[in-house]
Amino acid sequence: MNRVKSIIDWIKPRWLRLAIGAFLLIIAIQEKDNLIGFLGVLTLFQGITGRSCCGSCGTSSCEVPSSKS
Repeated sequence: MNRVKSIIDWIKPRWLRLAIGAFLLIIAIQEKDNLIGFLGVLTLFQGITGRSCCGSCGTSSCEVPSSKS
């Protein structure tokens, strides 16, 4: 049950990264291009795990630190 709920709760950018990663991976296999393959695997990994290039702020849970007075 938890697995189904976790897939349903995916947000649109995560689905978009998953689709772009799969597309790039298919193109890389067809063209036998290692660079596009690497980018496809990286983007697919980001889509599956919910990570992004921004590190900890990529999950939309990044908080701006309050200024100290």
